[in-house]
Amino acid sequence: MKKKTLLELAAVAGAILIFAYVWWIKLPVIHYNNGINLLDQGKNERAIASFQKALALKPEDIKIRFTLAEAYLVSKDEEKAESEYKKIIEFDPLYAEAYLQLAQIYLSRNMHADVLELVNRASAKGIYNSRLQQVGEDAVFRLAVNYLDQAVISYTENKKADAYAFLEKSLKLKPDFSYANYLLGYFYYRDGDLEKSEHYLKDAIALKGDFWPAHNLLGDIYTRKGDLSAAQIEYDQALSLNRNNAGLQNDLAITLAMRKNYALALGHLQQALLLEANNPDLRYNQASIYLENKNYKEAAEAFQTLIRASPDYPGAHNGLGSVYLAQGRQKEAKEEFQQEIKSALPEFSSRPQDTGLLLRLGLAYFGAGEYKKAKELVEDVLALQPDNLPAYALLAKIQEAEGNFRASLATLDKIKAIQPAGQDSLLDLKRFSDEHIFMNQELFQGITRQ
Repeated sequence: MKKKTLLELAAVAGAILIFAYVWWIKLPVIHYNNGINLLDQGKNERAIASFQKALALKPEDIKIRFTLAEAYLVSKDEEKAESEYKKIIEFDPLYAEAYLQLAQIYLSRNMHADVLELVNRASAKGIYNSRLQQVGEDAVFRLAVNYLDQAVISYTENKKADAYAFLEKSLKLKPDFSYANYLLGYFYYRDGDLEKSEHYLKDAIALKGDFWPAHNLLGDIYTRKGDLSAAQIEYDQALSLNRNNAGLQNDLAITLAMRKNYALALGHLQQALLLEANNPDLRYNQASIYLENKNYKEAAEAFQTLIRASPDYPGAHNGLGSVYLAQGRQKEAKEEFQQEIKSALPEFSSRPQDTGLLLRLGLAYFGAGEYKKAKELVEDVLALQPDNLPAYALLAKIQEAEGNFRASLATLDKIKAIQPAGQDSLLDLKRFSDEHIFMNQELFQGITRQ
């Protein structure tokens, strides 16, 4: 009897031990499931506590640790989530989802180099996850864009070597980055290296065919080289890609006017004025082309409109005075030239070597009949810029007015000798600042993945 009782007690104890063991085995699962339910209910802190209990019982369980990391993310505790993802990778170096989540955390912090290191480490272990690769590509793109930003800042601070170095880094990281090629083209253009500029701009277009700023800048290069036909093709292409851009309409109009296609040039300026009716540069160009084409009535009206809106616009009174001279209205012409002198003289003391201002004053004195002063100003310009074509053109007019016809003809021969081939117009037209396609408006606001 006693033996039977002992056996029964042993059986009960064994059952209790088995039950306890099973309970102990199931306890992490119970805590885990409870944590899932709490997380679904938005009770994040209690859910995290349950996951932590489960993990304390089963620290090697990757699933529990990964879910705990996700709970930390839901609670916006990235540092703890990061720590758990790193531990998962230590436990299981082939767990792709941990690499992905950790890479996304780094990307959100703009830790692009860390993203790339993580993606490369995963690849080295044979992990090929399409989402992870996408995060890596995003990091490459963002880092390449950051290099562009640093290049722009360096260039504007006149740290040109740094600017070029940042762009080279951008291209090394992302060889098919059209924006980096464009900026290199732009910087080389600003620094006077037209050949390198052309090379990088063509690369930019090859990578991104609808890159209108690259076409526009190529047009500027060909204009400087005197190849107006090629310039017109590039401006046309840029305009076809960005029709509602007054600056592009203006650039094409200038090229057409330089090729003496005045009617078409005026048509594009009219389109530009529809886009920017109050832009004084556009109105000045319109008036100047009317004057060059001997449309004196329209030229007078355009200059008068400009002067009403901007009384001191540089060259406006000179332009109207030239119109009046052509119409035989000498008294009114002289008044306009004198007004130009009055407007320009206050600037002269602070900018005595500004060749544009010197020419503006020289033309005003010439129109007012003060040939000696006009000639002195032209000679000052030529001392600063020996190949300044507008200065020679004005000098020839002064010499002719003084009756020195032989000197005038010699000056005109000088113009022909130094003028770029294919460019026989000396129209002084206003281009928009080239920064309108570089820093301010459309270019970098719309950088997109290529």
